[in-house]
Amino acid sequence: MNQKKAMAEIIQHFDWERVHQCMKAMNWVWGDGRVPDIPRMKETVRGLFKDTFAHLKDGKNEIDDNDHGGDDSWYVSTGGFRVTLQDRKRLELAFIVSDWEYPTE
Repeated sequence: MNQKKAMAEIIQHFDWERVHQCMKAMNWVWGDGRVPDIPRMKETVRGLFKDTFAHLKDGKNEIDDNDHGGDDSWYVSTGGFRVTLQDRKRLELAFIVSDWEYPTE
């Protein structure tokens, strides 16, 4: 995976305006008490991508044994954004308004 290209493509095509409108409508504020603007959202997401890439060993798209996410996936999230690396090949950015999971074990 070309990490820089993947990050650039996702950032270019993600619907930042839609997320910003959602955050404003919900008064979704971050630690400073303000709804973030789009440049700040992009900066935060770049940090999530960098955290994700840091967990790949030697640039070989291998996930460390201690990573979370289960199976061959890893994710990191903050401020409503989640970056997920699936099967060591698929990189995803999502803005999550609501999420719930029931453990199967």
